[in-house]
Amino acid sequence: MLDQSVTDPNKYPILREFLRKEPQLRLLQQLPAILELHGFLSSKCHRRISRRDARKLTLRDLKQKLLSAEERQKVSRLTEDLCYVWKQVRYDIFSFGGLWRPRQEEHQLEDMDEDTPIGYFLPSAIPRVVTDKELEGICFLSLIHHLVETVNNNFVRWYRSRVGAQKKPDEIEVRLNQVTSADLVTYDYQRELLPLILSHCDYGSMGTESEDATGYDFEALERQIIERFICYKPVVQFKPEELRFAFFTDICRKEIHEKLIEKVQQEEMLASVGNQVVQQLTDIASLSSVMRVLDDVIGIAASAGPGPNVSIDEYLHKVLHFPPERGLISRTARDQCQLKHVRSLWRMLNVEIGRRLLKIRKQPFQVPDRYRKRLRGTTLTHFRRCLHQINIDMFLKETTDIILLWFEKWEDEPDMVEMELARDILEDFCESQLPGLQHIPGEVQLGHIIHCWEIAISMQEQMTMS
Repeated sequence: MLDQSVTDPNKYPILREFLRKEPQLRLLQQLPAILELHGFLSSKCHRRISRRDARKLTLRDLKQKLLSAEERQKVSRLTEDLCYVWKQVRYDIFSFGGLWRPRQEEHQLEDMDEDTPIGYFLPSAIPRVVTDKELEGICFLSLIHHLVETVNNNFVRWYRSRVGAQKKPDEIEVRLNQVTSADLVTYDYQRELLPLILSHCDYGSMGTESEDATGYDFEALERQIIERFICYKPVVQFKPEELRFAFFTDICRKEIHEKLIEKVQQEEMLASVGNQVVQQLTDIASLSSVMRVLDDVIGIAASAGPGPNVSIDEYLHKVLHFPPERGLISRTARDQCQLKHVRSLWRMLNVEIGRRLLKIRKQPFQVPDRYRKRLRGTTLTHFRRCLHQINIDMFLKETTDIILLWFEKWEDEPDMVEMELARDILEDFCESQLPGLQHIPGEVQLGHIIHCWEIAISMQEQMTMS
């Protein structure tokens, strides 16, 4: 339209560049929905699936097994946006994606839809440190990078350099996890851009030979496009670690917690502090949100080895620069919990999440059925009796440790580990001395550990009420 009407290439440069990039820019309208889908899946799958599960479970399976009717509708709507955008840009990504291009053909997806394994929607590494087992999520990561950097940020930077824009510091950038449509060079093509173009068409002058009588008021059109879609738009910070998903088997690993204990001396926090924290985290959603933060802190602190007396809240926001909305939620935890308490807080909140899931008749732990054997008869009676001689709070923390940190390792062992005596396993792996373990009946095996945990929860609540 513009090239045919105006021969001078230096006239209306911003309008020319906008129209040249428009087929790609219009895709930015779906970026918030794609990020919303990622956030929803990350929240739903946190601590619920392993990397092995993510390679088998499709988005359709997830909808049927874990989501309510309302959530299924939401995921379907968001997935439609993702599928559409992926089809439009996959060739550019595979051909010109550079560092962010999935190089192996088996990871170059033709389609992203509800029959795609969910591992493809959950990036678990960034390309510079990616391994073969983590490649599934590279397509999703490359899509976000393409939309944010190649499409949006490149155009914003070009516009700023063209007009010499000087922005205030707080207007320069926006975090990826905070981005909205208002932050992007985005619009609805049918409802906004096309009517805008048509409104600047002078139908009475069309068909004349004069260059200035082209049928369009390009100067006014360029000004309107700048004001409505381009001006004052920030650069979006693309930090792939913000999209990184930690699979259950990556974060709940004994090796990571052992490194943490080695690097940052740990100690139990006061029971009164723990009780206040639990009371302030009023629902499972808030508990899970804090657990995602603690998983990140443990993983980073296990490598970095900061001082044990550093406040967890200070470490989160002043050292790791987590956004304000990603924090400990509980005021008591923010004020009183230091890095030397992070393991204690992690274990206590895991017990509490399990307790609340049990109350609503949901499985507190995702483990194979062979660890869900039930105690019966005299063995059950003897086990209940022995719990009166054991510190139940510590018993629950230690068994939670075993369930979360060791089960994936045992899954790879050929022997019948579930036949091991529960008291022997506890004595070998307990982090602290737990008197009374010798009273656990010999008939109680590791295969009974989930039932033992449930019994201990029930007895703890009875003791609290009495």
